[in-house]
Amino acid sequence: MNIELIDKNKVLIDLCDDDMQRLSIEYTTLQERKNISVIKTLIEIAKIKTGLITNAYARIMVDTMPYDGGCFILITLKQPNFLSGKKFRIIKKSFERIFVFDSTDDMINATEKLCRCHCRHYKSSLLLYKGNYCLLIESVSGIEKFSVHLLCEYACTNYANSVKIAHIKEHATTVITQNAVETIGKAFS
Repeated sequence: MNIELIDKNKVLIDLCDDDMQRLSIEYTTLQERKNISVIKTLIEIAKIKTGLITNAYARIMVDTMPYDGGCFILITLKQPNFLSGKKFRIIKKSFERIFVFDSTDDMINATEKLCRCHCRHYKSSLLLYKGNYCLLIESVSGIEKFSVHLLCEYACTNYANSVKIAHIKEHATTVITQNAVETIGKAFS
């Protein structure tokens, strides 16, 4: 019996007549279901002799070819690809936070100070929700702690919960759509 590893999923086994008699198999019946235990035994021998790596979920394909004095058996292991047909996309979600102000003066003072600190890489919108001004800050990279502390100093409350933010965005009236911090900060400085 000669065993040769062709590639990581294929093994060529050369059985002479003596090997086939020892294993109690015939060329004509080798591919039948009743001989699956013999094929599994040959795979186990191939693992030991060649270092073949198998998976418990691998499909086994057996090809045979006779020659005078024996036969060749080509065993191909088809490793399953559990992700085949499925495509995954990673979506980078932006960071959102809403700051709610009790008074107009607090909102103006907070945005004016934030504008002076040159925090212009945020997308900001001003909303009116239940008589209070809400400053929506969005950023892909997150909001600096300094900016959060500054806005929390003037805001009566703030929300980072995406459900609460979605609720406020849905039910609020938009006052300034884009660059609210720069617009208000420049107007009152």
